[in-house]
Amino acid sequence: MNRKPVIIGIPKEIMSCEGRVPVVPEFLVKLRESCERKVIFLAEGGLGEKVGYKDADWMKYAAVVKDKKMLFKMSDIILKVKQPLDEEVQYFREGQGLSCFCHVAATSDTMNKLLVKKVKIMPWEFHRPVLSAMSREAGSRVPEIIDACFMKHSLPLYWEKENFLVIGARGIAGQHAISALINRGGVKTSHIAACALENGVFVSPETKFTYETFSSRDDHELRAHLKECRVLVLAAVKPVGGAPKVLSDEHLRLLPDNSFIIQIAIDEGGNIENKNFCKVTYWDNPVYEVEFEGKRHHIFNVPDIPGVIRPEDSVKSLSEVMLEYLPKIIQTWPDVPPDLVFRGSGA
Repeated sequence: MNRKPVIIGIPKEIMSCEGRVPVVPEFLVKLRESCERKVIFLAEGGLGEKVGYKDADWMKYAAVVKDKKMLFKMSDIILKVKQPLDEEVQYFREGQGLSCFCHVAATSDTMNKLLVKKVKIMPWEFHRPVLSAMSREAGSRVPEIIDACFMKHSLPLYWEKENFLVIGARGIAGQHAISALINRGGVKTSHIAACALENGVFVSPETKFTYETFSSRDDHELRAHLKECRVLVLAAVKPVGGAPKVLSDEHLRLLPDNSFIIQIAIDEGGNIENKNFCKVTYWDNPVYEVEFEGKRHHIFNVPDIPGVIRPEDSVKSLSEVMLEYLPKIIQTWPDVPPDLVFRGSGA
């Protein structure tokens, strides 16, 4: 086995509102203990400020590099939370690794630029426990999203009387959205319509709640629930290939006036065919309105919900799953297991 040390650089996130770091400083010790191979960590100055970390915290376990360009130059693998933006692509070089949430279905242009540079892309989505951890966090934030946005727009909301529709109800995010609505929103199960690929009684292995789901293939029932729902939560994501387009214009015109739509799946392109409903928003202005067929709809399309709402809790969950995921990359670098590597949409 190649015993050359692996240098992992952790740059600051530059995406708007993203507060997470891929691993908290104290977990770097545990990561080193989990690897037979020597690993050196570099942290960019100012890393993790949004979740309360200072350079002094990182200096206990990593070398702090003030210059982003230098950090990239020195690193074998770049470890970050979100996919690089265009201004970061320039820093990558041939043979370097990238490990993060890549959202390859929604960021094909960026991924192709990196592939042309012969960067080895290792999306976190390819390691199910990482994706599941953040899906749990995203789903659990749904009541907070509703409270904040309804209050901001002065919309009346009666938790115990409103009808909710959750699409993707058997997925991790959907399960935790339903749990959060019941536990923290006080919503009765009878007011939650749960849509998934399969119909029938479902016992959530994640939350232990029991509820019934109807099939997304049953268009008649889907239309009936769309007519009644005040809050629509879209959390359907395919294992590979992004978010399925579940709702067409025919479905959208059934929604009641002043409905509220939360697209947890916006990271992967969203579950709505109509692009006017899929504009990405940010936490400083998280909701926009769409006038459609004489009705007004309020759309929440903030990506990276766990990085925006309580990111300090999200980074703890992320650090735990990194203890299993990162050693697989460190131990085998540069010959990373093929199932962890993105080779292009046509591969």
